[in-house]
Amino acid sequence: MFLLRYLRHMEVKKKTGRYFLYAAGEIILVVVGILIALQINTWNEGRKLEQQRLELIENLKKDFQTNQTRLDTIIGTVGQNNEDLKAFLSVASGGNEHLSLLELKTMAGSGFKHEVFQPALGTYDAAVSTGAIGLLKSLLFNEFMAVFHQQIADFERHDAIGGQMMYLGSYWEVRKQMGTLHSIDHNPDNVFEPDTYLLSDEAYRAFIAKPEVYAAFENMQWIYRNQYEILVEAKTTTEEVLAILDSL
Repeated sequence: MFLLRYLRHMEVKKKTGRYFLYAAGEIILVVVGILIALQINTWNEGRKLEQQRLELIENLKKDFQTNQTRLDTIIGTVGQNNEDLKAFLSVASGGNEHLSLLELKTMAGSGFKHEVFQPALGTYDAAVSTGAIGLLKSLLFNEFMAVFHQQIADFERHDAIGGQMMYLGSYWEVRKQMGTLHSIDHNPDNVFEPDTYLLSDEAYRAFIAKPEVYAAFENMQWIYRNQYEILVEAKTTTEEVLAILDSL
């Protein structure tokens, strides 16, 4: 009788043990399944982020290649304006007397031009606003972008000074003496150039030699010179940004 109860007890223990083993196996399988699912999800998310990172890099490269082209164009234009005004000032100070009145007026016209540089920063601005810029994980890229933004701000600051000269500063003082600046420059687009204010060759050369007139054009030449140097530096920065993007 005792033996029978013992055997029954042992059988119950065996069944209980098998149950616990089965239950433990089920739990392990569930945990492993969850871990695998998490790993797959993590891998998929990582793959998506990597694809976003690569697309961001490509779009940034396209924008800065555009910036290179735009910089090449405006560097040439601003550089030519600077050279024109340097030649004009040399005549005003007694040199290059062989230049004709038409050539002088054409050079003087460079002093009234308004050059605009619009950088392509759409991709960068969008990435910053959404936080996607963090996908690059490049402190060096951020540093050069800060430099680029400062260079653009410096260019625009000089442009604003030129605008103030035209309407409030030294050019305005010259205009008050002349009645119209159209008498100084040659611009085929001028729709109004009254004969009353036209100057003869001799009078024109005497007028641009006046200190206040010379100073006005010299101010603008300095602005062009500074803008030219800023733009050349911005192009170097653009090249550095592209090199960084190529390395990411």
